[in-house]
Amino acid sequence: MLKKIKKKNQKTNKANEEETFDFIQDRAYRLWDQAGRPQGRDWEFWFMAEQEVKTRFNKLGKS
Repeated sequence: MLKKIKKKNQKTNKANEEETFDFIQDRAYRLWDQAGRPQGRDWEFWFMAEQEVKTRFNKLGKS
């Protein structure tokens, strides 16, 4: 029984990680696009998006 619970939690965690990644990716693209699509600043927008998404998730209790 405990193994089933662990497997289910692992699947849920993986789904949450993928959902978080997708939100960050989408937000980073939007930030980059709004900034005029500058070259060479991809990580800057990724980190900004990551901060925003994680802050929002924390407020919603999704972390």
